[in-house]
Amino acid sequence: MTFAVLPGAAAEFNNISFNSGASTVTFAMATNRLIWSGTLFVQGGAGATTLATGNLALTGGALTIGNGGVLTANASAVSVSNFTMTGGASGTLTLTTGAWTVTGNWDTSGAGSTLTAGTSAVTMTGAGTTVRILNASNGFAALTINGTVSAGSALTISGLVTVSGTLDTTVANYGLTIGGGLTVNGATGILRANASTVSVAGNVNVNNAAGYITSTAGGSWTASGSWTNSSTSGSWSFAAPITFNSSSSRTMTFGNPALEFGGNVTFNSGASTVTFTMAANSLDVGGTLTIAGGAGTTTLNTSGSNLAINAVTFVVDAGGALTANGSTITVTSIDTHLGTFTVGGSTVVVNASGGSINLTQTVNNLTVSPAISTTFTGSLTWTGTLVFTNAGTVAFGTSSLTSSGAATFTFASATITMSSGNWDTSSATTFTATSSSVTFSGTGNLRIGGSASFGALTVSGGTRTLQSQLTMAGLLALSGGTLAKGTNALTANAGLTMSGGALTSTSGGVTITGNVSIAAAASYIAFGSESWTVGGSWTNNSTSASWSIGTATVAFNASSAQTMTFAALPGNAPEFYNVTFNSGASTVTFTMTTNALAWSGTLTVQGGSGVTTLATNNLGLTGGSIVVSNAGVLAA
Repeated sequence: MTFAVLPGAAAEFNNISFNSGASTVTFAMATNRLIWSGTLFVQGGAGATTLATGNLALTGGALTIGNGGVLTANASAVSVSNFTMTGGASGTLTLTTGAWTVTGNWDTSGAGSTLTAGTSAVTMTGAGTTVRILNASNGFAALTINGTVSAGSALTISGLVTVSGTLDTTVANYGLTIGGGLTVNGATGILRANASTVSVAGNVNVNNAAGYITSTAGGSWTASGSWTNSSTSGSWSFAAPITFNSSSSRTMTFGNPALEFGGNVTFNSGASTVTFTMAANSLDVGGTLTIAGGAGTTTLNTSGSNLAINAVTFVVDAGGALTANGSTITVTSIDTHLGTFTVGGSTVVVNASGGSINLTQTVNNLTVSPAISTTFTGSLTWTGTLVFTNAGTVAFGTSSLTSSGAATFTFASATITMSSGNWDTSSATTFTATSSSVTFSGTGNLRIGGSASFGALTVSGGTRTLQSQLTMAGLLALSGGTLAKGTNALTANAGLTMSGGALTSTSGGVTITGNVSIAAAASYIAFGSESWTVGGSWTNNSTSASWSIGTATVAFNASSAQTMTFAALPGNAPEFYNVTFNSGASTVTFTMTTNALAWSGTLTVQGGSGVTTLATNNLGLTGGSIVVSNAGVLAA
């Protein structure tokens, strides 16, 4: 078939049909292209009718391949309006390297149809058009969308998909499977995938600030190449979960939308050992960010640019690794106990309440933002700066807290709870705890630095064993359990209350600036050989047989008048070994109420430049010796 070359590339035919009915016939083009203006039909009957282009061009209106029709277009350049291959029995289109431009619809969904795409490229340029194929075995080699195109079926493309116009899969949320990468191109590039399942083997590149992708939580994405997102469009909305699973290391240039990924993001390359390196911009995830692997290790590296990671939940799972460099990682929850966390100079920030923190590796810096409550489900060791300032409640449960090296710990105004974990912040060179409140409810050890001071401290259960001095700027409260101070010094600058529990000692001085109130009958103190100084009143309702005086000396040195309610211990047992009243330069009267004062060693009443008086209020004095010396008055 030698077709004409008419002036102005005019059409040689309006409609043209190749149909040999029962015969099997091939029409082979020679020399010139075929141009028509209406519809080109290729179809057969009992036999097959073939139009073989000889790599010559086809230019015209619509092109239809019917049952028994075969178009062997190979490397031909083809430009048509609509292309249809929807016969119910057969129809074949064979391409090699040809380039097709379709201004209308593409529909090769006919049962029994065969599309052999080779390495061809199809470009769809029309507005309001549809693309439909039969199945994954009859997909495109490469597809470019320059118009506005809706998917009418699941689409499979073995090569590159370029979207310079709009590709919309949302009519029925058809799947999109791409084997050679996805480019959302230019200012007009839009991919609306919504609840579709999208799989991209190759790179994803959104190369213009105005381009964007939409997906919803009902969708699902898998990408096996690099990710480059230049979009800053307010229309960007990516809520579908996405998994990055390359078999080789990749560079990830995340975008600048307000939230790039609204759903879950997973890095998991399975058997391959792969590093995903962040090249520009933070990684922002509105769901769970997971790094995991299989036989190989999958690593996310924030790079030397120290790019930030923001996620609601962050999990470094088995086979996963995070190289954090100097990045800031902002989360509600984080769990790295099954994976590898190379912390570098990074900072973890907890910015929302209700989460859990499980960082089994030694971290650098960690901050719980103001007014935020969180729970540590794993023990925490840090080397840099730990900040709980103005936080809500930070709960450690059975987890321990340990400083490493010259760390800094600031938890002013925070509330911290710990049950059976150990507290060891002895290496911290800066320890700021004013206005804080710490509660221990289970058995464990407590060690702080030599000059460190808590705000208020409560022991409510278990046995909390001191392994260093303990100083409170605020109140020391025992409501249950035991505070075992051993040989260590103890200072409480706002008093001591015991509504339950016990305080035991071997030695080491105790200073209480303020009142001592022992409200519970079952509470007790087991004194050692130490000296106590109490700067306020004394109220002791203990009737416990476990009260033990040791060989301690308790000195009361208040600067103002105080009321003293001593205990009525079983068998009239002594409350103190030695007891002293001495207010030095202050003139003070200590007035007894309710019970007698019982001691075993020496009762001393003395003053300094002021007068110290013990007024018994006609209550008894029972004990060893009594010494009333300079400026001391015993009003018995």
